[in-house]
Amino acid sequence: MAMVVAMGPYYAASVRFALVSSGLLFVVACDRRPADLPPVPDGFPTFLEGDGACAPSRNDTVACVLDGDTFDVGACGDDVGVRIRMLGINAPEIAHTEPAQCYGDIAATALRELIDRRAVVLTFDYECFDRYGRSLAYVWFQSDDAVVVDPEGGDTATPASYVLANEWMLQQGYARLAPEDWTTQDIRLLDTMMAAEQRAREQGIGLWGACDNP
Repeated sequence: MAMVVAMGPYYAASVRFALVSSGLLFVVACDRRPADLPPVPDGFPTFLEGDGACAPSRNDTVACVLDGDTFDVGACGDDVGVRIRMLGINAPEIAHTEPAQCYGDIAATALRELIDRRAVVLTFDYECFDRYGRSLAYVWFQSDDAVVVDPEGGDTATPASYVLANEWMLQQGYARLAPEDWTTQDIRLLDTMMAAEQRAREQGIGLWGACDNP
């Protein structure tokens, strides 16, 4: 039986992330957000070791979100926790020694709202670490608001399965695709994430409509 995703009130409503920086108020306009999440998968790929994965999947809890593509699990701080770099995406930089890039603060806030302090499932690809020693992972979260509904008119709906945060950040225009930034091999979910970025680019969503040089 075919299944479709219906959105709950949280995603149906306009979602705005407001940040005050240098006296300016940055707002994510609701007309630049797609109306739906990425399709809900039947499950998440495990990429078992025999299939070439560098590690088995694991459950974890996000301790703190650092920017639009990086966070810590276990504890906050790479000296006590584990630093995770979301595989295949690159969000604009927040302020460090240089000023924040366009949409950097907004992307960081978006990811914080999405997964901070939440349980996630981490799955891995061919390579487990980038050149900075951060763990490279696909990040899956369970949506409380999307439900899987019987399109043939059934009255029951069940909670959605897992949604890929890497794909979600691309689809919402909070990050761009970066398949070769952190790995030496192609990533397995490249086609999925390419489609998510292409949709955001074509619709001018997020940074694609707000930034001169995304």
